Amino acid sequence: ENVKNLKNNFKILKFNEFDNTYSRDIKVFKDDLYISSSFKSKEDCYYYKIFKTSLQNFPKLNFKTIFSSVECNKSAYSGGRIGILETDKKRNILLTTYDGAQRDYLAQDDKSIFGKILIIDENNGNYEIFSKGHRNSIGLYIDNKKNIILNTENGPRGGDEINLISRNQNYGWAISSYGDNYNNKNSNN
Repeated sequence: ENVKNLKNNFKILKFNEFDNTYSRDIKVFKDDLYISSSFKSKEDCYYYKIFKTSLQNFPKLNFKTIFSSVECNKSAYSGGRIGILETDKKRNILLTTYDGAQRDYLAQDDKSIFGKILIIDENNGNYEIFSKGHRNSIGLYIDNKKNIILNTENGPRGGDEINLISRNQNYGWAISSYGDNYNNKNSNN
C-alpha cells in the first residue's frame, strides 16, 4: 500500500516541559510510561530530565517530572537511556549519561553525573552513582527476575563494549579502553 495514502491517527501530546528538549528514551513498565530527555537551557547547556505518566487514563496523559539534573553539559550528544530496576517492591530508574569528551574525564570524577549510570529514586528524584567509567551508553537492558543489567557502549574507534553491569564498578573510560582516540591526528576519521 502506498504510504502517502495512509491516514495517520497520531495524537499530539501537549506538555510544556517538552519544549527545548531532545528525547533520549522511552520505557513502558507495568502501567507507567517514562520518557528521558536532555533539556536545553538558555545558556546552551543540557540537563537530563525524566518524565512519568500513568497509562491508565490513555490517551489523556498527565506527565510529571520525576528527575532533573542539577549539573549540565555543553553536549546533548547522547546518554539518557533508561531502565527500571525493581527490587522488593521498590522501583528505581537507571539513567545513562554521556561523557565522550576525552579532555574532561568526567566519567572518573565522583562529583560529576557524566559518564555514569545513575540510580534514581522515582519518588523523590534523589540519585546515586550506580556505576562509572562509561563513555557513550547507547543501550540499557534490565532483567529484574534474573538480576541482569546489560549496557552497550560506543567506545573510541574499535572499542565498543557490551558490559554486564554491577553496582559500584568502574568500567574504565577514559583511563582504560581497547579503542583508539578519534582525535588522533594519524586517523582517517
